[in-house]
Amino acid sequence: MSILSFNRLLEMLVHYLREMRNSNVVVQKRMWPITREQILHCTLCYLRGGSIHDVQLTVGISSISIHRIVHHGIDVINTFHGLSIMFPSTLQDLIVSADEFKNLSSHGLYEWMCCSHGLIA
Repeated sequence: MSILSFNRLLEMLVHYLREMRNSNVVVQKRMWPITREQILHCTLCYLRGGSIHDVQLTVGISSISIHRIVHHGIDVINTFHGLSIMFPSTLQDLIVSADEFKNLSSHGLYEWMCCSHGLIA
């Protein structure tokens, strides 16, 4: 994702994302709040397939806080009407969505994602 796209998404969600306190400030020696930018960054890293542990190590936030902010970020994205996210509700919709994704995919990414996530294409 480009920085321009990230900033545009952040602008749309900024009023719904709330800064959060890190649960483990003693261990992390971190006294400042977790910013909206960090919440969105961690959420997008997780959604693109990163593990919670990898995201935690990259950002340097406690495990408890990572789970909390990723869930908060996902809730904000899923409930924000400006994005108009529609999930497939029938098998036919799921097949159409998978085909559309496959058409956008390149270099075997679709096949890799299906294998790594247990889907059969």
